[in-house]
Amino acid sequence: MSYVLIECDMDETLLNDRHKICQKNDATQDIKAVCDYTTKADNNEGVIAELIEKFIFNQ
Repeated sequence: MSYVLIECDMDETLLNDRHKICQKNDATQDIKAVCDYTTKADNNEGVIAELIEKFIFNQ
């Protein structure tokens, strides 16, 4: 399975593909609703580190 971090709110192509969709915590509610995982971190607070720990190191 591949993972995709959505960086903008309106990326319909990625939302319609079947990847594991991840979004940072400060996304809009409509985007969070279609994502598989929303980070605890928000913009500029370790989003990538959190995703690496969660999905690569399984912590």
